[in-house]
Amino acid sequence: MATGISFNPTSRAVEFIAVLRDTTVPLENVAELIISLPRDLRGVYAGDEPNEGVADFLWFLWEGFLDLAEKDVKNHPRSREFLKLFTVLNEPTYLLWGSELTLAQLPLLGAVSRDRINGIKIYGDQDINSESGQRVLSGDVPEPSDFDGLAFYEGRCKWLNVNHFFASLWVDDEIPVDYDLFALWAMRAGLEFDPKSEESHSDVGPRDLLIETASIWATIAGDKMYRCKGIYGANGDPTWDTKTRGTPGLGGPRWVGVDGYDPARWALWKQVFTEVANEEGRKATTPHRFSQGRRRVNDQVRVIYSFKVIRCSLNLFEKRDHL
Repeated sequence: MATGISFNPTSRAVEFIAVLRDTTVPLENVAELIISLPRDLRGVYAGDEPNEGVADFLWFLWEGFLDLAEKDVKNHPRSREFLKLFTVLNEPTYLLWGSELTLAQLPLLGAVSRDRINGIKIYGDQDINSESGQRVLSGDVPEPSDFDGLAFYEGRCKWLNVNHFFASLWVDDEIPVDYDLFALWAMRAGLEFDPKSEESHSDVGPRDLLIETASIWATIAGDKMYRCKGIYGANGDPTWDTKTRGTPGLGGPRWVGVDGYDPARWALWKQVFTEVANEEGRKATTPHRFSQGRRRVNDQVRVIYSFKVIRCSLNLFEKRDHL
């Protein structure tokens, strides 16, 4: 692959991420770096695609960008401001994946984000359906010597952090991202499957984690979801081409309505949150003997935390319904 003489996509992306990570660097300095991009990208070429070198840079950039977001929610405010700095770059256009796009449109961020939301990534590819995987992904804290458990714990934290980040980007009107389906998928996975069904968590994550993920989206983006009218399937949109577009808005077993957002679907989510809140409330008030070890303490702490998270989400639903 040949690229422009003075531009290396990988090293330049690493440079951008290093500046973003370094909180001692003022955003004004970061802005100068971003504003210089059109000049730096001028003449970049590779292979058959006129702007393949630009695409490589953007892909590496967004990968590092989301790596940072996964590590800690404290990085999120600065990362959101970082994205907003791109929105002034309305020219020139670049041919990227067959479309003429400007940097202001945050090209390829959606594709990289889609890869991240596709499922929980565990270092070492351990089985998430193992007993250890299910417990830790549900919120249990592993022992420092439990390396498999620590891998699950890291995967859990990254998953929750990136969902938190995506939800916060989606509700920010100054950031041009379209994560309607991300929100819908989170609610479907957490709230539309029979809790006793193996399908409710197989290859995705344990029920507790999926409900917690749905709670994050409901808490941060509930108002926006409530207003959404998007339909993503033939059930609700007769013109939808299922052969080429699939049915991304399809519901879980507990939802048989349209393939997308709908007031009745919102009502179902509220109903399930109520069921879960009642269930977690009973667990939280059940006496436990804390002398029975670390695992039992973890169970109790996790249940109390889950109850608070679910109640917070349910309160939002109830508030929204009364507006």
